[in-house]
Amino acid sequence: VYRGEGGFVSVDRVRGDSGDVLHDDVSYSIELIAPDGVAVARITNHWRFRRDLSARSGERRELPEQRSAGATIPPLVVSDVGVDRMKTMAALLRDPYPVHWDPDALRAAGLGDRPINQGPLNVSYVMNMLMAFAGETALRRLDVSFHGIVRDGDTVEAGGTVDEPIEVDGETRRRCSVWLDRGDTRLLSGTAETL
Repeated sequence: VYRGEGGFVSVDRVRGDSGDVLHDDVSYSIELIAPDGVAVARITNHWRFRRDLSARSGERRELPEQRSAGATIPPLVVSDVGVDRMKTMAALLRDPYPVHWDPDALRAAGLGDRPINQGPLNVSYVMNMLMAFAGETALRRLDVSFHGIVRDGDTVEAGGTVDEPIEVDGETRRRCSVWLDRGDTRLLSGTAETL
């Protein structure tokens, strides 16, 4: 069984002139270690977690006119999907499948030579889009189907539309159609329910 080892290298909280937190800069390092004890991947990732000062405590971030059926959810573009994050996800998921980090394994399997992004990372792009639209605590349900793969170096765009309000257990939710595209190619599609 592959295992991941690592930890935080640094965490810096950046505040604006008013004292509000603008973003947290986090660096961490992870090693993916094979069953024989050999480290097969070492990476250090740097993440910036931005704060939306207009939305506190999971408040909805969209304008009122964006709540109605037919409204377009502001898209989320992920430029240059990177193998470093794939390696991190492989370590976190304890995923031993080398197509996520090893070009030699890809070539041996006849899958080209650009590592393949994990499905959970592709789903996370859609989830991040929905949370930016409706609020961090507003996502209630997400069902998706996968139609294609995302590779190292790809640029993808998560998008969606508000379809209709529905009632679930006394709670009014918005049903949404969501997707993830690479250019004209649909990679993932599904439905979501948000507050």
